[in-house]
Amino acid sequence: MARSRNIRVKMEPPKEKFLPEALRNLQGVYVWVSHLAPDVEGLGLSREQLRREVTQRLSLAGITVLNSRDLLTTPLFPCLGILLHVDRGPGEPPHHLYSLEVFFVKAANLLADQSANSLNMVWCREAIGDVRQNQARETDWTALFGSLGELVGLFIDDYLEVNSGGPGLLN
Repeated sequence: MARSRNIRVKMEPPKEKFLPEALRNLQGVYVWVSHLAPDVEGLGLSREQLRREVTQRLSLAGITVLNSRDLLTTPLFPCLGILLHVDRGPGEPPHHLYSLEVFFVKAANLLADQSANSLNMVWCREAIGDVRQNQARETDWTALFGSLGELVGLFIDDYLEVNSGGPGLLN
């Protein structure tokens, strides 16, 4: 998959998926987006925009998106998380640097105590990049949404590979 010029992967994805079976046979996926700093929201970006972008991509791929009520009754608490940090870059013209992490967690019972649950991160990809102001001096989030789309696309690819009975998979 070709990367856009604005995405820089901090860490190459592992050659082998570390827990592919963890994505198998889920009833759906809940999308969680981290809180954004007030100054980032002041630049015109919202959690809801990010959540909408992710849920739309998942839905188009045929992955059920759970709402918060469904999540509480769904086994394993499957959650795709979006963590975003944005800082103002040095110099002029004004620009912002971002670090974006897309990760998947689900519940896991501890072997020693079956009544105790914890969340286990089973999939994670990260990217860094920058966003600039457009001619109207508004922050142009296109590069960020491009990075988000690429990372969510990687999750979708892995999810579909495990759930479609593709080559090399145990069914």
